[in-house]
Order: sequence, then C-alpha cells, then structure tokens
Amino acid sequence: MKKIRRLLGIAFICALGFYFPTFHPFITNNILNNTSAEKTNIHLSSYKNSDPIIIIKDSDFTSLGLTGTGILEDPFLIEGLKIVNSNSNLISVINTTAYFIIINNFLDSKNSQNSAIHISSTANGIIKNNIIKNSETGINIASSDKIVIIQNSVEESSVMAIHIENSNGNTLSLNDISENGIGISFERSSRNILANNNLRKNNEYGVKLNFDSFNNTVAWNNFVENNLESNSQALDDGSSNVFVGNYWNEWISPDEDSNGIVDQVYNIDGQSDNVDEFPQMLSNDLIPNIRNSSSNSFFNFLTDSNSFVLSFLAVGIIGIGMISFKGILLMLRKIKMNRLIKDVSVDLIGYSSPIIISLIKGSEDPDADIDESYPPELLNYKFILNPVRLTILKLLIDYTTYPSYLVREILGISWGSFSGHIEVLVKNNLIISKEEFIDGSPKQVLYLEVQGITIYNKLQQLLKKMFDLK
Repeated sequence: MKKIRRLLGIAFICALGFYFPTFHPFITNNILNNTSAEKTNIHLSSYKNSDPIIIIKDSDFTSLGLTGTGILEDPFLIEGLKIVNSNSNLISVINTTAYFIIINNFLDSKNSQNSAIHISSTANGIIKNNIIKNSETGINIASSDKIVIIQNSVEESSVMAIHIENSNGNTLSLNDISENGIGISFERSSRNILANNNLRKNNEYGVKLNFDSFNNTVAWNNFVENNLESNSQALDDGSSNVFVGNYWNEWISPDEDSNGIVDQVYNIDGQSDNVDEFPQMLSNDLIPNIRNSSSNSFFNFLTDSNSFVLSFLAVGIIGIGMISFKGILLMLRKIKMNRLIKDVSVDLIGYSSPIIISLIKGSEDPDADIDESYPPELLNYKFILNPVRLTILKLLIDYTTYPSYLVREILGISWGSFSGHIEVLVKNNLIISKEEFIDGSPKQVLYLEVQGITIYNKLQQLLKKMFDLK
C-alpha cells in the first residue's frame, strides 16, 4: 500500500509536470540541456569571477556580452559566474521581455542587506542550479510572472531564501532551502506551484503565504525542522491555497491502515485555518541534494531534456493506472471546497461546526433533504447554503466590490460553474454584475446589493440562535 501511495503521489507531481512545461513553453528546449558544463559537478574553481550583473533593459544582455540572442530557442545565459559582493544585488534583471536563464552561478552576498538574484517586472526567465549564500533575500521575484526556479541551493539568508511578491504562475521545484530566516514567502501572489523542494532548518516558517495570496499549490515537499518555536512549519494567511502530500518530519504517525499517509491532518498556522489532508510518513527521496549530486544521480538524469520528458511519460503511464488526471483535479477541487466550507462555518458562527459543515455540504445537492430538527425558517436560505455562494457574499461584504475573474480564481472553479452561481445570486437580488474597464480592457465586476448583506446577516443570526451563541 505504501508503494501504491507513493506512486499516487508521483502521479500527482506528474500532473504538475505536464502543467509545468505547458505554462513555460521554452522549458523543454532549454531548462535542462542548454550547456555541457552542467552535465558534471561544478566546483568553485570552475567559476569565473565577476562583478554584479545589472540588466534594466533587453539591450543590456547584449552589451554585457552574454551568450544567446534572447529568443525562445536561444535564450541569453548568465552562466558560470562567481560573484562575491556586499554593495548591491548580485544579479538583477528588470523590465525585460527577452528569454534568459541564470544558471550554474556561485553567489555570496557576504551577509549584506541585498538580494543575490533580483527579478522585477519581467517574464520568460529560468533560475537554475545556482548556489546562493549569505544574502538578506536569496531570490527576490517582484511583479514577474511565469518564472521557473529550479534546482537551486539557497542557505543562510537572513530574512528569507525566496520571496515571491505580486507575481503569478511561477514554478518552484527541486530547490534545497536550508538555514535561512523564512524559507519561501508569497505575498499578493497567486497560482504558483511549489513542488518537490527541501525546506530544512529554517529559523522561521518553511513556507509562508501572506494575505492576498490565493490558489497556490504546495505539494510533495520535505519540511524538516523549520520554525521549531511553533507548532507548525508553514503559515497560510491567504485563501484557497492547497497543501497536499507533503512530508513533515514531526508528523509521521499514526498510520493504522499502513497506506503511507498519516491518519491525522497536519495543521497549518495562519488565519486560513488550512491543513495538509495527506501528510506523508516518508520523506520524498526524489529531491536531489544539489551540492552533493553525482554523475549518476537523479539530478543529473534530469539534466537531459529527453530523459526529462521520458521520465514524465513513464510516470504518467504508471499514474494513469493508479489515478486519472481528472481524478487528481477532482481531489484538489474537493480539498479546496472543504476549505471553503470550513471558512464559511467559522465566519458564520465563529468556529468550524460539523453540523454546519454537513449542512452546507448537503446543499451542494439541490435535492438534498435538510434534517427536520432544524427550524423551518432555515429552508428559506437553502439556495445560498452553498460554499461558493456564501464565499462570494462574504468577499463582497468584506470588500463591497470585486472583479469577477479574481473571485473565480479564489474559488478555483470553472467559468461555467461560476457563472451558474452568479446567475442565482443576481436573480435573487443579492449582487449585481457590471462591465467596467480594468487596465484598459472590459471586465465584469461584482457589487453587493443591500439584500445580500441583509440575507447573510439574517442567516448568521439564525445559525447563532440555533447554536445558542451570542
């Protein structure tokens, strides 16, 4: 059973793997086979000493004499450099559109208040196989989307190893993050994937999801001895984020059914009241140790792009036999919907009530019966006793107005399903939907009607009365 569960976990990461190159079209060509140097272990003596690299426009890549042309098939390479400096960020790429890869560099900030790698207002970048030490922030990604951070070692960063701010759709995988302040921090960032990373002995949280970070996935990572002064190695103050299948070193039993999954969920700190519903008993031994990789290691196996693709195909064949891609998506949707239901229960009555959770879950079936022991007045609210509709109302109560596309992203449901729920709320005069221009393009924006506040408050009062709460 343990073997089956591990195959299921690999199949899950396989699904992320197929998502990964789809989101980043030049990965399969360039991420894992662009230089011969990375085929062997790189020692300090093989790096070339360099001053900090500062790029603030596309033409700077060429003026600095970097290899490549910046197109999809031939990205610029910032490669093989040893930069030891305390006066500035060591590698900065700002306001660019060219394709680039920062690869095989040794970066030491000498305990300064700077970042080793700073990426801002750009895209089309890969940060791979760099050794980063003694920075304030090892890798800082700001207002940049679809950046890939893979196979890096980041240690002894005083504030945090990796900071993702106002950035969406980024992928962080196979990184070794150890002995920093915070491991990886997300701020106002969404739809990022954090999978197959080692997070070890960081003084604070291994992963921290701050307010306004939603729909991020944290899967199949190893969390070992982070934030020892707290009861959890991760924090989530965002919403609709998913933790699934991670290894938490202090949470490896009980497993009475011997399926490789700890029988009790792992609690995540933070306002979201999140959990990892499938904590693993065993660590993920597929994650390479970058600094100690050998020529026949899994790490070097992955450095060949053909092997990379074949490995995903092979695992995919195994995964199809165990669990379908659709099944994986349904599992993630179930986890996310359970989170919404618990959040709604907490907001309505102040705690996560099993009765309320059961009631709201039952309401997802339009023909579900409501127990006769409930007051008859509750039947008047059956049409909004739904996790999606209640979450929409709560968002609009908190913020008055919200762009429709952002609400759907928070909920993580299809446009068809989302539109159906919006139609019900509009039909009952709880919200209105208007077309407005946002960033120069027309978007649907949701507004709360007075009736929406009224019915939500009445439902809340009724439920509190049922539970004898003030």
